Amino acid sequence: MAEKFYLTKETPVVILNYPRSGSNFLSYLIRTLYGKELWKNHGQTQCFWEYPFNLLFVLRNYKECITSFTGPGWAAASDFDRNASFNENDVFSMTGHAKALPNYLRLLKHYDELEKDKMLVYYEDFVLDPVATLEEVVKFLTNFGWSVSEEAKQEFYKNIEKHRKISYGNAESSAPFAEHKSNGKDLIFHSDNLPIEQRINTDNYIKKYHSHLWEKYLKRYEETYDSK
Repeated sequence: MAEKFYLTKETPVVILNYPRSGSNFLSYLIRTLYGKELWKNHGQTQCFWEYPFNLLFVLRNYKECITSFTGPGWAAASDFDRNASFNENDVFSMTGHAKALPNYLRLLKHYDELEKDKMLVYYEDFVLDPVATLEEVVKFLTNFGWSVSEEAKQEFYKNIEKHRKISYGNAESSAPFAEHKSNGKDLIFHSDNLPIEQRINTDNYIKKYHSHLWEKYLKRYEETYDSK
């Protein structure tokens, strides 16, 4: 992908998400249905932050996507308070596990505060019912002049599981060393590698220091000792 990206009629929206949150599948579906592609970004390039792009934001359980991307070590810190007041501009200079959760929250905060056309896609809803999610995405993209015939759309929906397998296979081949073992369908998989104490501590940290994001977007991921 080019270092610089600009909104055009052909590319009016950016797909933003933390890694391992389902953007490959969503991007594949859009590309296959429309024959053109949206820019995907994880907020890792400085140029992304230089302009307020319209967004399709894919949000996944932080305990799942961060663990899948970095391994379970990120949640081992006994005290997240050291990052409670982190400067968002410092995320680029953070290294290793210290930047995992701050980066996830930075992306979500950016979406929350963005005053542009935007749409939130929950990974879990997308996995359970990709047709319903894609239908909402299609409606969203009509705001930018993107269209597809009803006949083509319905035929595409009939083959959604075939497209899921193709997309999953493409992800495997492009990341041969990654452990994509959930088959793109399991909602809880990677976080099973985290002790329940660490998962609850993470929930409590977000509730305490990022209460707005918790109440508006993340409360659905709360766990208790009775969760399992």
